[in-house]
Amino acid sequence: MSSVLLVEDEQALRRSMRRRLELDGYVVFETQNIAVAPSLVRENDPEIVITDLNLGTENGIDLLHQLSDLGYRRGIIVITAYGTIDNVLNAVRNG
Repeated sequence: MSSVLLVEDEQALRRSMRRRLELDGYVVFETQNIAVAPSLVRENDPEIVITDLNLGTENGIDLLHQLSDLGYRRGIIVITAYGTIDNVLNAVRNG
C-alpha cells in the first residue's frame, strides 16, 4: 500500500487531507511541523511527502533541504495558499 507523509500546521486542513488520502487508499503519516518530518521519513519511507510552504514560523523549503540531506528521492508536493511566482521558483530550485 502506498504511503504519504503530510506536513501541515493547520489541524483542520491536515485532518481533511488525511481523510481524503485514506479514502483513496493511502497510509498517511502526519506532523504539524518539520522537526518530526525527517524521522518519519526515515522510519516509514513514504512514497510522497506533501508539505505546506508556510508552516507557522517554519518553512517547507527548509524541509526540502532536510529531505535532500537524508537522500530522499521520492515525490515531494509543496502546497501553499500564497502562490506567487517567486514561491514556485524557489520550491522548484530546491527540489
